[in-house]
Amino acid sequence: MRGGLIALAGVLAVSPDAMLLRWMRSLGSSSPDVAVAKYIGIIVIMLVLGLYRGTGNALVSPAHFLLSAASQLCYQLSFTFCLLLTDAATALLLISLSPLWAALLGVVAMREPLPRRTVIALGLSVCSVGLVFMPHLLEVEAPDRGPSNNRGLSTHGSLAGGLLALFTGLAQATPSAART
Repeated sequence: MRGGLIALAGVLAVSPDAMLLRWMRSLGSSSPDVAVAKYIGIIVIMLVLGLYRGTGNALVSPAHFLLSAASQLCYQLSFTFCLLLTDAATALLLISLSPLWAALLGVVAMREPLPRRTVIALGLSVCSVGLVFMPHLLEVEAPDRGPSNNRGLSTHGSLAGGLLALFTGLAQATPSAART
């Protein structure tokens, strides 16, 4: 029950983001315009939060702070552009695989053994990724299922959007694997 509520909260938090990004795009905004508009708001929120919480930890190791900020920027940009380039359901499916990527990173980086159920889950996740990318790999054209009004707003996604969603999930998994 608790897991379902957490999943519902996640979908409710991300759906308006995807909807607003697509709405801006349908009004004729280019991808850089959409990203700049979104991140101006995020910068304001983060500055207020930084002023409230203080900057002491950032000043202890500026190089680590800048690397962390650059990594977070890449992650956030990939999240934004994957929602612009593919449909939200596909993006969220691929991003939600981050716990399995963290397990895989744990095996590769730290030589941790995986339980059998995790190996089975990794196999199923690879199958789901294959199903998502199969139309792109076979070059099968999917019909446009939404009202794009001929503005290039394909609702069935693109290979680039799917790859960015995979990168976003992997970027989410990296700190999880580093903490274990």
